[in-house]
Amino acid sequence: MSRAITCSGDSMKRIVGLLAVFLFCTACHDWRRIDVPEPSSAVARTISHRSRVELTSGKEIQFERVRVEQDTLVGIDSKNRRVSIALNDVRAIHEQRFSILRTVGAAAAAVAGVLLYGLLKLAMEEGYTINDVPTSVGDMDRHWWGGKQA
Repeated sequence: MSRAITCSGDSMKRIVGLLAVFLFCTACHDWRRIDVPEPSSAVARTISHRSRVELTSGKEIQFERVRVEQDTLVGIDSKNRRVSIALNDVRAIHEQRFSILRTVGAAAAAVAGVLLYGLLKLAMEEGYTINDVPTSVGDMDRHWWGGKQA
């Protein structure tokens, strides 16, 4: 027994909405490498609000509120625990930053998706099916202009 899979207007709106939220949440930021700071005897200084730290062992850890205290990198891990790592054990630090290019790209993709959805919905309401879509220039001439050259 086979069943056709259909998508109502409400469920399609939910799918488009969830896709837009996903795109915006993942696209607005990127990771940029920053220099591993030199040990200092000065007062603790904050490096980044959110960072991904790559250790010399190859392991990666994400931190919140990363700062340097003398020769140690200190931050809060995903379980809200204070973590300290010797700067000598740190290979690289990647800081999360806002990316205008990714944000504009995500917005453009969301708008294009909504427009495509609207065009497909309009075509379906007019009675078109996927078989009605022209696949070549010759098909377009025959379909829209009755074979006449414009």
